[in-house]
Amino acid sequence: HTSRPRSSFESDEQRKVTKDATFDLFSRLTVENSMMTIFSKSFEGKTDKEEKWYGTSYRAYPYSSSNLIKWTSCRSASSLGMFLPKPNQFIPTERGLQAKRSVDRKLLSKPLSFNDRVTPIKPPQVISGGKENDRWTVYFKQDDRYGQPKAYLIFELLTPDAYSTPKAAVLAQLYDLCLSDSLGEYSYDAVLAGLTYNLQVLPRGVRLTFGGYNEKIVAFMNYVSDKVVTNFRDVLPKNADELERFKDTVSRELAAFDTKQPYSHSIFYTALSTQPFRFQYSNSEMRDALESITLEDLFDFVQSLWSRGQGEALVQGNLDKKEALRIIDAFDKAIPFNTISDEVVPPYLTPLPLPLCSSISKLVNIRISEPNVNNKNSASQVMFQCLGTSEKDHVLIELLSSIINEPFYDDLRTNQQLGYIVSCGAKAVGKT
Repeated sequence: HTSRPRSSFESDEQRKVTKDATFDLFSRLTVENSMMTIFSKSFEGKTDKEEKWYGTSYRAYPYSSSNLIKWTSCRSASSLGMFLPKPNQFIPTERGLQAKRSVDRKLLSKPLSFNDRVTPIKPPQVISGGKENDRWTVYFKQDDRYGQPKAYLIFELLTPDAYSTPKAAVLAQLYDLCLSDSLGEYSYDAVLAGLTYNLQVLPRGVRLTFGGYNEKIVAFMNYVSDKVVTNFRDVLPKNADELERFKDTVSRELAAFDTKQPYSHSIFYTALSTQPFRFQYSNSEMRDALESITLEDLFDFVQSLWSRGQGEALVQGNLDKKEALRIIDAFDKAIPFNTISDEVVPPYLTPLPLPLCSSISKLVNIRISEPNVNNKNSASQVMFQCLGTSEKDHVLIELLSSIINEPFYDDLRTNQQLGYIVSCGAKAVGKT
């Protein structure tokens, strides 16, 4: 006996004893050894016993002979089209649960000292890329702290075709929706076995992320990448009617924007005013673009999305450098894109600078009517922009936010009672 579930066996004999005990338990799961409990108000007045502790009235009697005959001689499950699930191919083996680098787990339970908290963690190192003809820039970091048999993989193809227009942004949403719907059945076993994946079409390109037990993560990555890129038509709608179903889902999501609270609209439009072109589009632009999208548009978008770009990847966890490079090679074979120059790669997000004002009367003032005509509330957001990118700039903004947060809330919410929702804080935009 053990106080914790067994995760390994010390010998073949120990494994055999456990296996025999398991089969013995299964052999006892018969109709004769079963008990059926039925609750119903219709049994009132038909009971003959009373439970000792709570006084619940009940009646107990054996199964009838006719029922026992029926249940023991019923048709097999296979004859009714019922089968046990197939073995889950993504469950790691015992060998796959071993950590490649031993760590002192006692250190994980100890609180970090002040020096430990302020000491930066060693960043991933570049193990491939950086040269002119390199297809991938690969960042790698082996787990040297947690000792978990898991890995995390991020592949991003930087391409100018991802968010080039509002139509492309809507096609990206449709692509993501179709993929999740089509791969749901296959990825179900993977999710049960602790594996995950995620597709994101971002302003600078398209990103695929995988996580979970490292022994099976490569097989899962190969299947998903094949469906996402090579055989993408398998996961996209088969006809116009099926496409309309996905378009309706996206249309409902976009229409839900109108029913949000005014403060949400205020936050959205304030952010939109500082976003450069190709990073974000208005809700109305997205709705207009959705109406004219066809199935061919979706096919062309997905094909062009993976056709050219520059690759960046992060491999982190219970893997060594050789395994990391083999993973990159396998993924690169699934995505035969053409490389592009640095000049074509979309730049990092840099917020648009607001005009400098010499007085309050000359502040930039954006007024937008509330989309929800039934909501009589209003909202106002005031933004002070700091375009500094140094650590000192970041600390000063956080410090300023901490200083004005409490008096700002106390005056507007408590004293003047100008609004129910009052908040103050710092928000990062790009590197600022």
